[in-house]
Amino acid sequence: MADTRTFTLASRASQLAQIQTNIVRDALAAKFPDTKLATSFMSTSGDQNQSQALYLLGGKALWTKELEVALQEGVVDMLVHSYKDVPTVLPEGCEIAGVLEREDPVDSLVVKKGLSWTSLSELPEGSVVGTSSVRRVAQLRRQFSKLVFLDVRGNLNTRMAKLDDPSGPYTALILAKAGLVRLGWGPRITADLTPPTLYHAVSQGALAIEIRSDDGAARALCEAITHRPTLWRCAAERACLRVLEGGCSVPVGIHTVLDRGSVLKVTGCVTSLTGDRHVQHTLEQAINSVEDAEALGESLAVILKETGAKEILDEINVDREKRIGEAKTQEEPRTFTLASRASQLAQNQTNTVRDVLSSKFPMEKFTTSFMTTSGDHNQSAALYLVGGKEFWTKELEVALKDGAVDMLVHCYKDVPTVLPEGCEIAAVLEREHAVDSLVVKKGLPWKTLGEMPEGSVIGTSSVRRVAQLRRQFPKLVFRDARGNLNTRLSKLDDPSGPYTALVLAKAGLVRMGWEARITSDLAPPLLFPAVAQGALAIEIRTSDHAARAFCDALTHRPTLWCCAAERACLRVLEGGCSVPVGIQTDLDIENILKITGCVTSLTGERHVQHTLSQNIGSKAEAEELGKKLAVLLKEAGAKEILDEINVDREKRVDQSKGSVAQ
Repeated sequence: MADTRTFTLASRASQLAQIQTNIVRDALAAKFPDTKLATSFMSTSGDQNQSQALYLLGGKALWTKELEVALQEGVVDMLVHSYKDVPTVLPEGCEIAGVLEREDPVDSLVVKKGLSWTSLSELPEGSVVGTSSVRRVAQLRRQFSKLVFLDVRGNLNTRMAKLDDPSGPYTALILAKAGLVRLGWGPRITADLTPPTLYHAVSQGALAIEIRSDDGAARALCEAITHRPTLWRCAAERACLRVLEGGCSVPVGIHTVLDRGSVLKVTGCVTSLTGDRHVQHTLEQAINSVEDAEALGESLAVILKETGAKEILDEINVDREKRIGEAKTQEEPRTFTLASRASQLAQNQTNTVRDVLSSKFPMEKFTTSFMTTSGDHNQSAALYLVGGKEFWTKELEVALKDGAVDMLVHCYKDVPTVLPEGCEIAAVLEREHAVDSLVVKKGLPWKTLGEMPEGSVIGTSSVRRVAQLRRQFPKLVFRDARGNLNTRLSKLDDPSGPYTALVLAKAGLVRMGWEARITSDLAPPLLFPAVAQGALAIEIRTSDHAARAFCDALTHRPTLWCCAAERACLRVLEGGCSVPVGIQTDLDIENILKITGCVTSLTGERHVQHTLSQNIGSKAEAEELGKKLAVLLKEAGAKEILDEINVDREKRVDQSKGSVAQ
């Protein structure tokens, strides 16, 4: 199945998830040696929140939601999951297309190094057993009431380190055997805990591949590596769980056996948190399809609910809500997590904000978290074709809305002018340099664009820069340059590379310590900067009053007002990263705000520019001034330019899709 398309497989960034993704990639490569395959990894809400018990955090989407955003946006093509972590109801437009042959689904006991016990029954009374699963705790508490079960979070290596810490509380851990084996920890297994001692989680030990439902090419690849017996067994297990309305946070155990005659035997159980009530039932039936398997699982769930499982699950839900409320009212100080993209520049900026917050509020706890976004994954397509600013922010906002993080630190120029419902910009820090700068290749003598020979190649990812500069320097060639700042500078200085110079935001160069490489600044009227360029903004949940109070203390009012005017102008113009809108604002000591905006055609042949100034006394008045400027620009010809750009973009996007499909 030769195909010029590259299929990107994505998963969580943990070592285990990466190993599992590589297993799937290698299986596909063995079947389809001519198909191009790549991998991509990102952190999820479940990776970022390592302090709360899974029981309180809730459903399986904790591990998958950010990944599914990237899948739905077309940034990646296949998601590789531990099937036990996949919700039983998937987002619209997504489906499980491949299920690989299952590893041993049982749980295993791992005893601390140096201790001699080889089973749970041998452990002394009061021994502490670590696990993050209420399913394990409920079933084992029923049989080993003398033991103490304590939550343990973190990736597998972290949990093993906690176990072997001589000063740590744990005598043993209970972990999924498949994960231990895949990570090379098989020799540490003390004993397997097989049914009826411990019924495993739904789909435990299986790997699943999720795709977009409209991606027929990806589906064909996945179907070729699907293991039918595993598919049928997991289908029955997941159907049972779906009817029981359970997830990571309910004590549902299961066990399936499919014999050579296609007779499927399914045993399911639900156990109360205290272990004093236990409902269990077994069904078996000859099956011939996924649908038959699902019907058997659903029938089992109905029987379990009718024989007491419903009451147990209802009580668990009530208990969880109560404990969540108690956790929120504990006196322990809250830790505020600041998140951003994972690039070095984004991390530098986030650390700057964290340090400012810490200096202003020394008694509060602030931490950081970093994740990759669609913009980081897609480094090949020109920004002009990719589209809006949410390219850089969407995955971050999923984590914010889910409560996995508390504040998002953005380059304000990358933030869409319309935010998701329930989110707001709560702080705008004092602006650094708003202008763009010219950086010439090492060893070349030129200091300005005007000095450069005809045909010199200038690299930039911004159509705003290209449009304005092409108007004044038609002899130069402008070429897209993507990647983080260090990557772009490396491309510039590559002796065999095409670039004579780059045009970059000065603020980023300064924050990354590259100020000495700046050849000259490109200030207006030569080049008008992007909206909100040079400013940092903090986004929070609208309902988070504590975070807002911290942010208010950081806001720089002149920058806030200037950016408010600029963003209001852009919002009315309906522009983003992918339109050539330039802007400049200045607020004097008498609160006179002067704003100049321009829109330039992609060829540079047409240029609309206008300036307004007015005394203002609030952010709202600044926004009104920006809106007025946008209306004037549209009336003077900007609307026609922007309409043409949108038509051109749609045409080029279609051409791009067509070339990929060929």
